[in-house]
Amino acid sequence: MPTATVNFIDEKQSRQNSLSLALMLLGSLAMAWYNYGPRALALTAVCIAGTTISDFAGLLIVKSRKREVYDFSAPLTGLLIALMLPADFPFSFALMGCVFAVIVAKLPFGGVKGELLNPAAAGLAFLSVSRPVALFAYPKVIDHTGVFSAKEGLAAGGESLASMLQLGDSMRLNHINFFKLLTGAFPGPMGTGCIIVLLAGGFYFIFRQPEALLNFFGMITAGAALSFLFPRVLTGRLSSLVFELMSGAFIFAALFLITDQASSPVKKTHRFLYGAFAGGLAMALRYFGVFEEGVWFAVLLANAGWVVFSSPRPTFEEPIAQAENSNLDQGGGQGA
Repeated sequence: MPTATVNFIDEKQSRQNSLSLALMLLGSLAMAWYNYGPRALALTAVCIAGTTISDFAGLLIVKSRKREVYDFSAPLTGLLIALMLPADFPFSFALMGCVFAVIVAKLPFGGVKGELLNPAAAGLAFLSVSRPVALFAYPKVIDHTGVFSAKEGLAAGGESLASMLQLGDSMRLNHINFFKLLTGAFPGPMGTGCIIVLLAGGFYFIFRQPEALLNFFGMITAGAALSFLFPRVLTGRLSSLVFELMSGAFIFAALFLITDQASSPVKKTHRFLYGAFAGGLAMALRYFGVFEEGVWFAVLLANAGWVVFSSPRPTFEEPIAQAENSNLDQGGGQGA
């Protein structure tokens, strides 16, 4: 039997991973609230409710086996989707993306035991195609006049860094200082802009999942190399590298999407190549794609492409048996 090149994780491990990642993302959610007000929290609640209800409803419809423990992967998917949306994104559209993520991209493959595509990336890809105008129309960041004070409502008309890069607006980019880049003080997906918070949360991987850092560094390396070699701005290659990596959801995806254990390779070299493949695709989609950001498409293509080199994944009807057999083949049984 061929050696498995993808991870198979059980519900208890998935539960631990989901809760840990959700804890890491609380900092990004706090910054979304600070930059965009209570609307960001409301949108997050809608997305989490949408994915959780879809998960339970889907399992009831197909009459799946009873779970030993609830793995919280669906609420995590909702949180990830919310943080990659504009803060004023319509609730109804957000629910559409959340339902698609769970019903189409997760449950048919047996959930986390046989996950082929990252559900959050699938949800964003669906919204990119079905609601592109709303998805890439960002509100302005709230202008705080005091500690955590905010104006009522959100003002439309914010121009994201990714949009400026797509237009080649080097003049506008010159006015964005490094501190704003690190703190996310410019329009964009509500939870992906504050690089300091994202990287601080990323320390989780050092202590809990150090192997996942190979996915991250692979994606960052490919993105950095292409942005340096093929700059879209006139202010220099180094500026291009910084702007490209810190715009849109690139670093967010490198930390929380491409590192997904359920769809990631096992071997260290494969992990780095897998991340690099996703990073290269993300940059190609930025250069030649229709949308200002296509990192979720890159993640999905990497998910699907890597399956060519992996052994058969568990199906929806028999996820446990196939997952356990694969683990035993790798020496991952209890007696190993």
